[in-house]
Amino acid sequence: MRARHRPSIMRTIHRENHGMLRITPSERHALQLLAQGYAPIDVAAGLGISSRETEAMLARLFGAMGAATATEAVALAHRRGLLADARP
Repeated sequence: MRARHRPSIMRTIHRENHGMLRITPSERHALQLLAQGYAPIDVAAGLGISSRETEAMLARLFGAMGAATATEAVALAHRRGLLADARP
């Protein structure tokens, strides 16, 4: 008998019912900083975490959003209303 495929843990964590994306306050802050034009190294400083942790968090977040780049992630976040209060 073949093992049943389980959805990725990140999709389970980041997706609510009906495919809505749910992000943590840190992820929202990171997206806001990216939207304001900050580089990932500056995002790390703003979050108080290492650049390696930031890169991993952004990679997971971009994957959950279906974005290949930071620019695409910010555009998707704006479209989905995740950055309604972010100011460039």
